[in-house]
Amino acid sequence: MAAFWKIRLLGMVGVLLLAPGAPALATPSGSAGISAAIAFQPLAPNAEQVAPKEPLRAYKLPPDKEAQAVAYAHSRHELYFLDFLFSVVGLVLLIQLAVAPRLRDRAERLSRNRFLQALVFAGPFFIVLGFLSLPSAAAGHWLERYYGQSVQGWGSWFWDAVKGGAFALVLAIVLVWLFYGLVRRSPRRWWFYAWLGSLPILIFLIFVEPLVLEPLFFRFTPLAASDPQLTAEIERVVQHGGREIPETRMYRMNASSKLNALNAYVTGIGASERVVVWDTTIAQLTTPTTSATE
Repeated sequence: MAAFWKIRLLGMVGVLLLAPGAPALATPSGSAGISAAIAFQPLAPNAEQVAPKEPLRAYKLPPDKEAQAVAYAHSRHELYFLDFLFSVVGLVLLIQLAVAPRLRDRAERLSRNRFLQALVFAGPFFIVLGFLSLPSAAAGHWLERYYGQSVQGWGSWFWDAVKGGAFALVLAIVLVWLFYGLVRRSPRRWWFYAWLGSLPILIFLIFVEPLVLEPLFFRFTPLAASDPQLTAEIERVVQHGGREIPETRMYRMNASSKLNALNAYVTGIGASERVVVWDTTIAQLTTPTTSATE
């Protein structure tokens, strides 16, 4: 459902920003934000529809851009399969070297405390997995930079990898501790209780993601402070879709510090649910307003 709203909201924001005939809005930063209210008037009885002056044409990329897009897609596919192959080789190597049993035995020798055992076992194990995934992640970032999808420097990228890895490591240690505790308590039905317990954990992670995880990588500012009219239009669209997200929970994200891509989405759940619009979306989809007469 969250992915559906991300795609739907991006299209709606694009309509609001690109619709002709909308009054221009001067933002505090000097950039122009555009929103539109589209009014539909019913045709009079027996009224004839006026044929469009020009036939509709499908959008097509320029030849050089199309070739670049195809090459980028092929490179992403190749990297995906190479990453899968590299992961399989890495896991086979871990099995052959008996890394997990050695860490288990070491954890049992060092302490009888179950949480400390999980810490000694899961910590090094997931750090090793992180290092194994680092080459493919770096290759993916190089690919994003090469094709102009990312402007993030290598130092910033590595720091983001460290922050994301640290968050994942803490989460992995806690989950391993809970999982093996569950297995010990219910050797026959642990699989059912693990599935049952994964549901509240998943909901909790969705709740804290916009509050804890996303601010580690990007800066968020109230959308109403820079684009009040766009905020009002998005709030109207969200209400039309049956959601209640006030403007105080609509944010502008500084994606341009790292990315060239466009996006807008709904994230979180309950009290953490919010609308996020990337600043690249606002900047690249804004066009000068024109007035038209019939």
